[in-house]
Amino acid sequence: MTSIVEEHTVSADGTRIGWERIGQGAPLVVLHGGGLAGKHYRGLGAALADRFSVLLVDRRGRGLSGPAQPSDGIGKEIEDLAAVMKATGANQVFGNSAGAMIALEAARVLPIRRLGLFEPPVSLTTMLPLDWLPAFERALARGQRARAWAIQMKGAQMAPRGMPAWFLRLGCWLMMKQPAGAEMGALLGTVPRDLSMALSLGTDLSHFRDVRCPALLLGGSKSPPFLHEMLGLLKGALPDVRLVVVPGAGHAGPTDMDSPLPVAAQLRTFFDPNGAISSDAPRATGTGG
Repeated sequence: MTSIVEEHTVSADGTRIGWERIGQGAPLVVLHGGGLAGKHYRGLGAALADRFSVLLVDRRGRGLSGPAQPSDGIGKEIEDLAAVMKATGANQVFGNSAGAMIALEAARVLPIRRLGLFEPPVSLTTMLPLDWLPAFERALARGQRARAWAIQMKGAQMAPRGMPAWFLRLGCWLMMKQPAGAEMGALLGTVPRDLSMALSLGTDLSHFRDVRCPALLLGGSKSPPFLHEMLGLLKGALPDVRLVVVPGAGHAGPTDMDSPLPVAAQLRTFFDPNGAISSDAPRATGTGG
């Protein structure tokens, strides 16, 4: 079994940022998507552990990290990533969904050498109607997590087409009776802030011309059409990018809820361990896990 070590550092505003380290080799930062935490990418980490030291970061407001304030925008998330990179010597980053959006924006200002992205939600207002968001937030405020989850899945086009709303709510309720589903239900409160960050970036993708490092842009063949449209827009905006659609994967492709192995195979060939940092690079505070 691949060993897991818990580590942490402190961001610019004093917030603790923690992560799980899996494997040995060149450090590779993994930023999770909305409604998730670093632990949901352990399968991906294990698949890469023979060649990389995979850092499954808990973004602020989750797990091993300190709390997030409603006003904490993408600038704070970039500061958090900068702190992780400084503490570990990492210069390679992979992000999924909201984590990919943060990694993409960070690559404009941080010394990221190679950048992996799985379906970042860019230009969101032109791609996805958000009229479901008030109902989602009302359900959360009332403690109706199964209803909120169902609203999010349907609104984000992640639910099977034509599935009745009551049946989707029932499925979410049953999932939340299991430990993994209960954990994800508890993380639903992080979704509005991630959506707010996505909306704050607007619709102009031209500033991503500032991303000069090589980028691997990944998508899932089973993901909603609007995400494929986003990938096409990003492919045209990034100066050095390769687009790959992973067969059989959905938007959760890199996570343990889907099939992370095909995604890991793409990442293995993209992130070159020959460019690893020297052995005297700094190490973050760690405890055995």
